[in-house]
Amino acid sequence: MKRKVSIYIEGSLKEDQGENITTTTEGEYVFFNDKHVIRYKEIVEDSGQASRTTLKISPGLVEMSKKGESVTHMVFDLSRETESVYDTQYGSLYFQVKTTIINIEEKENQLFLHMEYALSNMGNPISENCLRVRIKGI
Repeated sequence: MKRKVSIYIEGSLKEDQGENITTTTEGEYVFFNDKHVIRYKEIVEDSGQASRTTLKISPGLVEMSKKGESVTHMVFDLSRETESVYDTQYGSLYFQVKTTIINIEEKENQLFLHMEYALSNMGNPISENCLRVRIKGI
């Protein structure tokens, strides 16, 4: 796949058939140490500031790091429940992440990721989520 890519991200709540959250942007792709690594910038709607996001995708494991106005490092691991801290300007939010599905499909000049996971806090369920990512060389 080419280094410069278009990125389409769609996130939704599993139980909600309503509106999905989508992001379309451009970024960079590399395959390094048996991982698909995608880097891109997102504009935060409320503030207009940019955040830098890195996705590291490998079988059974996805890592997402975000730096900017808010900072987070989330690990989606099929083999274990993980913990994450989401730092915002208003304080830190603590989550447990239980990942149930990570499907990676590679095609010529494209990569697809489908992931499902649940968020909780101190054993109390928060949400069940679905994330779909399409990366295409440009």
